Amino acid sequence: MQKAYLKNLKKLTQFWEQGNPDEIHHFLISKGFSPRKNLNMLDIGCGSGRDAGWATNLGAKVVAVDILPEMLKVAQESHPDPTIKWICDTLPEISKVSGRFDVILISGVWQHLLPIERKKSLIKLETLLSKKGVIYISLRLGEPDLERCMLKVSLRELYTMIKNTNLKILDISCVNKDFLNRNNVAWQSVLLTKN
Repeated sequence: MQKAYLKNLKKLTQFWEQGNPDEIHHFLISKGFSPRKNLNMLDIGCGSGRDAGWATNLGAKVVAVDILPEMLKVAQESHPDPTIKWICDTLPEISKVSGRFDVILISGVWQHLLPIERKKSLIKLETLLSKKGVIYISLRLGEPDLERCMLKVSLRELYTMIKNTNLKILDISCVNKDFLNRNNVAWQSVLLTKN
């Protein structure tokens, strides 16, 4: 996966920056979890930094995480806000992140994890979630992009995985078209919270 992203780093970051976070994360916003002053947000798989920059501009305190140092460098250059804490780390370990977060944003990431990594990630994410916080996971539906090492994901699988955690599904969006206008991609968002 990392090689495919590094090979197309400039092209991908330019593409992702075209997305409007207000549209992409409409479901999160509509449920009352819009980034705002004093909200602690963890953006896992921050990519170009688009969502971290958006949330920070709205007043949130953001920790942005990506697996690729090269991607973090591009994100920092694109969104040079000194209040964003940039960390090179990855799921499921996410060992360099500490604290509790009101919103944990996992947008466009879940499909890159193996099922066993998804299970471990949920257990770890639960420890980083504040008492009334939410984990926002976007599920990429459609055929996986094998060049970027994507796997199929489903709501059914997520239901099964949370059974062994102290998490529950708070809400589920309908299936939405891709906001970056890819014909073969659709998204479904899920909000998880603690039991």
